[in-house]
Amino acid sequence: MATDFDPYRILEVERSAGQAEIDQAYRKQWAAYPSDAAPEARLREIQAAYRILSDPEERRAYDQRLAERRTNGSTWAGEAWPAGSPVTRVPVETTSPGEPESGLTGDVPERVPWGLKDMLKAIAIVVGVVFAASIPIFLLADVVAGDQNIDDSGNALAVEFLASAVFQFTALWTAWRFSVRQFHLDWGALGLRWPKRGIAWLPYTLAAGGLFVAGMYGLALDAVGVHPDASLPDAALDNTLPLVIIIVLTVAVAPVVEEIFFRGFIFAGLSRRWGFFWGALGSGTLFGIAHVGNPGYIYLIPPIIVIGAMFAWGYRYSNSIFITMAAHMLFNSIQIIGTLLNR
Repeated sequence: MATDFDPYRILEVERSAGQAEIDQAYRKQWAAYPSDAAPEARLREIQAAYRILSDPEERRAYDQRLAERRTNGSTWAGEAWPAGSPVTRVPVETTSPGEPESGLTGDVPERVPWGLKDMLKAIAIVVGVVFAASIPIFLLADVVAGDQNIDDSGNALAVEFLASAVFQFTALWTAWRFSVRQFHLDWGALGLRWPKRGIAWLPYTLAAGGLFVAGMYGLALDAVGVHPDASLPDAALDNTLPLVIIIVLTVAVAPVVEEIFFRGFIFAGLSRRWGFFWGALGSGTLFGIAHVGNPGYIYLIPPIIVIGAMFAWGYRYSNSIFITMAAHMLFNSIQIIGTLLNR
């Protein structure tokens, strides 16, 4: 690393700063540079500084090198920024020879700039938009159904499924709005990057693990005499339009959007603040709640939480949301095929 690179100066924090203060300084630095005016080199500098100070081992190693330089008489890195000085530093070398250049994304799920407030805003918007949109959607479905019950009308069900589409679109937009756009990152910050490992086997393992969890949970419910009604209405499977919508949303749309929102955005943000376990549990819980469609689905929340946590581990292990997207697609595809075959 070049000797004119000091992450403390770049983020403008004291050397005794805690992690919360460093996180806040990082977010402030990103917010200070609009995407249409910020030099990419400057953004890379901020990202590289945060990468060092957000990793306890890298920070400790940097502090040790700094102490050795000061012992040898080099005091450049110990000087504080003069009060009121503008941030006009020259781009610096942030990688060693042979290492890949630091990009504008967090290089692991836990190294992201968004915080709890950003996630709460996103969740509030999703809930508010879905609730507001559901009222006219269900009223329209009732009109389309006419004298029939909505569950008996294929066209009415097709209209009703628009609520799911609204959720998917809003979730994707909020994840982008409070991460990529707000902090001037690319989509790699949400996990859309090539896997580091597990590409040949992990999607299948996660999907199989999810099916095992769901199957064992179903057997446990049967053993205690609980039989929740979580099946789709017959009219949804007997009519082409609602069936096509279900397949597209379940197999193509939901795995992409939900992995970006619940793993790339929520899990990464929570684990950055509270660690992997609570991040996986928290994002998995929200993932489970989001799948409550009728009272029968409440019984399915526990296995969905476990599956969500498994997918969070898969994301962390592979460092790529593409892995969990593939696993999610496999899991949903098998569920849909099983539903159709068992009718």
